[in-house]
Amino acid sequence: MVTNHPFQHTEWPLAWEHCTADRVRDDITEALSRGKAALRRLEDLPEEEATFANTFLALEDASRLVADPWSLVDHLDGVRDEPDLRKAVRQLLPEISAFFAAIPLNRAIYTRLRAAAERGCTSLDAEARRYVNETLRDFEDAGADKEEATRERLQAMANEFADKTKTFSENVLDATNAYEKIVEDPDRLKGLPDSIPDSIREGARLDALRKGYGSEEAPAYRFTLQIPSFLPVMKYVHDDDLRREIYEAFTAVGSHEPHDNEPLIREILSLRAEKAALLDRTNFP
Repeated sequence: MVTNHPFQHTEWPLAWEHCTADRVRDDITEALSRGKAALRRLEDLPEEEATFANTFLALEDASRLVADPWSLVDHLDGVRDEPDLRKAVRQLLPEISAFFAAIPLNRAIYTRLRAAAERGCTSLDAEARRYVNETLRDFEDAGADKEEATRERLQAMANEFADKTKTFSENVLDATNAYEKIVEDPDRLKGLPDSIPDSIREGARLDALRKGYGSEEAPAYRFTLQIPSFLPVMKYVHDDDLRREIYEAFTAVGSHEPHDNEPLIREILSLRAEKAALLDRTNFP
């Protein structure tokens, strides 16, 4: 399993050394195929045979066939952003969004869940009964009981949400990575202790050298908006102007071209308002 589908190997220890960008499409495509097959079996289940185990628990198992492998991809994308991985995630995101958005809008599955709940809930323990109630509520909140045209629009909107929120996150990441502050006057770093493990000051000097700033004779210091660099400046540096400059850059992430999120925010808010209206709600759920 590790060799053939490393992203589907979700038991500990995780096989991160095999989880590379070139394996994402095959692994997730195969996981989607298995998940969809499991959902079809649930859709085809005769209502009179519906039980807690073959509906509610079967639905959870079907969802996890895709959710668990995708969580590894999503985690890797979050901690090791790279072009090939980002491209793979982008290519698969519509299919992943469609898979999960379709589940709570699936009338056939909802009907079987309801049948199981009506036939066997009284024999379940309190924890299982709560799980039943919460699952049915999730389906109803998502619009499972709405007419077909409304359900189709809600599912399409889920794909739009996924695309826009992914772009939003990428803008934040790219804007954060793009910022740097080069300090050439060491007096501006007064207050920054050298006693911190792996001295922040020395780390900033070496980082500047790697990026082509300063020299051994005339050092420069490079600071970024990454938390290990940002927080010591905010906490220790005496220079008010330096702290203010870096803080304002931190709070402005995603607000300037080419990584401006304002248009996306307006589009996301518009989609949320439309979704609320489709679900007969005053506010976005």
